[in-house]
Amino acid sequence: MTSDVRDRVADPADPVDPADPAEVPAAPARRRWLVPALLVLGWLAGVAWRMWLARHVALPIAHTDEDSYLNTARALAGGPGGFSSENGPLRRVGYPMLISPAFLGERDFTDSYRLVQLINAAVNATVLPLAYLLARRLLALRRSYALVAAAVAATLPATAFYAEVAMIDAVLAPLVLAWLLAVHRWVARPGAPAAATVGTLVGAFHLLHSRGLVIVAVHAGLVLLLLVRRRATLGQALAAVLPVLALALVNAAGIRLLGDRVYLLGNPPGGGTVRAVASGQGLLRLGAAVATQLWYLVVITFGMAGIAWAAAVRELRRRGGDPAVRWTLGVALVTSVGVAGGASVILAGITTKPLDAIYGRYVQMLAPCWLLVGVGVLLTVAYRVLLARAAVAVALLVGGAALIAARLAYVASRGH
Repeated sequence: MTSDVRDRVADPADPVDPADPAEVPAAPARRRWLVPALLVLGWLAGVAWRMWLARHVALPIAHTDEDSYLNTARALAGGPGGFSSENGPLRRVGYPMLISPAFLGERDFTDSYRLVQLINAAVNATVLPLAYLLARRLLALRRSYALVAAAVAATLPATAFYAEVAMIDAVLAPLVLAWLLAVHRWVARPGAPAAATVGTLVGAFHLLHSRGLVIVAVHAGLVLLLLVRRRATLGQALAAVLPVLALALVNAAGIRLLGDRVYLLGNPPGGGTVRAVASGQGLLRLGAAVATQLWYLVVITFGMAGIAWAAAVRELRRRGGDPAVRWTLGVALVTSVGVAGGASVILAGITTKPLDAIYGRYVQMLAPCWLLVGVGVLLTVAYRVLLARAAVAVALLVGGAALIAARLAYVASRGH
């Protein structure tokens, strides 16, 4: 990921920076179209594979979240409403808007549900081309390496599973990759269009799910830091902020359009959340929840996230190197901790929900990103450095497993 690493892994056929299409010399027509054709075919195969995985899922199985999204989508399409497990302050209509076309016209619910799965599959399968672009631009991997790494990221269970059901998580993994690509582009080549692209993707996060609040907070910090470091102008900052505000208004308009056709069952976060974390024991429980979510992220990436984090921390601490890479990795690190922390706080305040040893759904959207970075480290660093970073991953896996065992033993000792 550093400049020397980029030199070692760049494609020998690319004597210039592969992240800069403008500098790449013209290639033969056949070779120029090969990778785009493979990505398109891979995307189509990914859509078909996801639909095959969902062949036995003819009705919602992830209650009550699926019911909430489907009821809202049906109401937005002009059909009957229903209930939603959301609460007022954290209510989002972005995903129901996306799948609402499945409920237009006269068709059976099972047919509409299949169309929802098709929409999910089409969006979720874009992880493949987005992961390829991230591997090329952020990590400067060879084309062949980038294609293989992208294929692995696109077929991770944590990536593909939610395409089978009507869950927002089906579209968040590709959105994370697109956002990090846009951040890298903005830092590497500052400009209002790049800033507006980043802001639009952040606004999409806010429109889709309440964990987008973490993304918005990270985005605000990024904009401020870029302004202070004079890496962005005031005009670029406005271009990065205005789309977020616009899409927040879209969410408000969608809620207003729904009116009272969808009944909310969730309780707004408030006193319960404060009481859950306002004690020493509560903070200890919160810290354990955050740690085990991050541990889970290492598990589902086969240890690659641990290797990636070790490399990212070193990259942030060193001087020199590629600023765009450093800023992008910093954004990804802060987001990972922020999502794990925010989810743990919200879940701690839901007193009616049975406590889990771990609830990793919210961090799964980050798995493709960290798997790619981990694979990039495997392919780019010297053997001794690789051993040191692999040791970090092993330590995280063992430490997290010990923490889980301790939590389970503590609960069992109290008779639960």
